[in-house]
Amino acid sequence: MDEWQYEQAQRREVQEREAAIAEVRKRAARRYTPYMLDGEPCCPDCLEPLAAHRIEVGICVHCLSLRERTEQQHGS
Repeated sequence: MDEWQYEQAQRREVQEREAAIAEVRKRAARRYTPYMLDGEPCCPDCLEPLAAHRIEVGICVHCLSLRERTEQQHGS
């Protein structure tokens, strides 16, 4: 591998790392609107009450995982 190829590989690695970081930030920024049931915030998918630390995100971990898995399968 010559110097030019090495530099190209380094640039490619930086681009891939930046793309991965952008994807994680995009997922972390995603918010859902909790469903209010008898004045209590609940997951919009399973309608289970949300734990205090999940209210800001608006969806339970299990349902969010299911949504992400479905997105990956459909290539979104």
